[in-house]
Amino acid sequence: MVLVAVEFDGRGVTQTALLRAASDIICAAADREGNPSLGYERYDDAPDRVGVPIKGFSVISKYEIPKDQAEKDAADAALPVDQVPAPVCDLSHYKDCYEEVAGEAMLYEPRSVDAVLVYDDTMVRGGEPWAHIGLQAIHEKLKDGGAIVVNSKKDPEFLLNFIQPTNKRYILATIDAEGMDKIFVVPLIGAMLRVAPGIVSYRSVIYAIKDRYKAEGLKKAEVVKEAYHKVKFIEVPPAKGPIQLKRRSKRFEEFPTWKEMPEGIVVYAPPVNTPNPHYKTDTFRTYRPVTDPAKCNKDGLCWLYCPDSARSPDPEKLFEIYVDYCKGCGVCAEVCPTKAIKMVYELDFKEARLW
Repeated sequence: MVLVAVEFDGRGVTQTALLRAASDIICAAADREGNPSLGYERYDDAPDRVGVPIKGFSVISKYEIPKDQAEKDAADAALPVDQVPAPVCDLSHYKDCYEEVAGEAMLYEPRSVDAVLVYDDTMVRGGEPWAHIGLQAIHEKLKDGGAIVVNSKKDPEFLLNFIQPTNKRYILATIDAEGMDKIFVVPLIGAMLRVAPGIVSYRSVIYAIKDRYKAEGLKKAEVVKEAYHKVKFIEVPPAKGPIQLKRRSKRFEEFPTWKEMPEGIVVYAPPVNTPNPHYKTDTFRTYRPVTDPAKCNKDGLCWLYCPDSARSPDPEKLFEIYVDYCKGCGVCAEVCPTKAIKMVYELDFKEARLW
C-alpha cells in the first residue's frame, strides 16, 4: 500500500470554503479510482482570524502508483475534455487500502505530503497556522521530490527568494489561478496534475470536476486542462551546506508536558504599547502599510487604532511598524485622514524573508 497526501495552505476566514472544495475534488477523484481517501481541515479560529494561515489535507491510500502515470496523464490532457476516457474503478484492494488510511484519521496532520497547494503567494515565506508553535516552512511536510504549486502571477524563480532553504529537492510551480477561474482551486489542481503525477489521475479529476459543477462542468474541466499546460515550474535542488534559520517551528520535545502546563487557558498580556512577544502574526500579512512622511500629520490615529499594538507610540518615528506583529489588516490606512498610509504587496520587500 502507498499513502499519498496533499496539503492546502490558505488564509482564514475568507478561504475556508476553498480549502474544503480542493479537498473534496481530490477525494472525489480518488473515489472514482477505487481508492479510499480522507479530507479534513486544521483551522485555528482565532478572534483576529482574518488572514491567519490555515491548512487542509487530503490523504489517499493506493495499492501502487503506476510508473507511467505521467505519460497517461499527458495523453489524456492532449484530448478534448469531452473525449477523456472515464477512470477505471478498481476495488480489488479497497479493504487493505481502507485499513491503511483509517489510521491517518487519528493524526493531527499527515506525517508527510506529496504536494502543497498555496492559495496566496505571500505564504511561501511560511506560516504559523496554530498559535505558539513557531514558523512552519512551506515545505515542512513535503516529501523529498514533492511539488509546491502556488497561485501567483510571479515566476517560480522570484518566489524562491522567499522560501526557506531545505535539504530536500522539490518542484516549485506557479499558475495565475485567480486569473483563470473565480474558484481558483480548479486551476491549482490542474497544475498539480502536471508537476505531481500519481496522487490522482488527470481523467479522474476531469470527471470529478464535471460531476461537481454540473452545468459548468465542461467549462471547469477546460480550466483544468489549460492549467495543466500553462503551469510554470523549476526544479529546486537541496541547499548546500548547513541550514541556519532565524525562526522555525518547535519540535515536539520542546512543548510542555501535561504536568508543566499552566491551569486553564492563559494568554499573557504584553506591557502597554508593545506587541505580544509570544505571538508573532506577520504571516497573516499579504500587504504591508507604508507611511509617506510628506503626508503624515502625526495625529497618532494609526497607533491608536492598531488592534495589535504593532506601531510605536513615538510620533517622531512616524509611529513605525513592528513588522513581526503587523497582520496587514489595513485599519491604519483606513483611519488616516491625510491618506499618508498605503498598503503595499508584502513580497515587494526584500526583508519579507523570514529566514
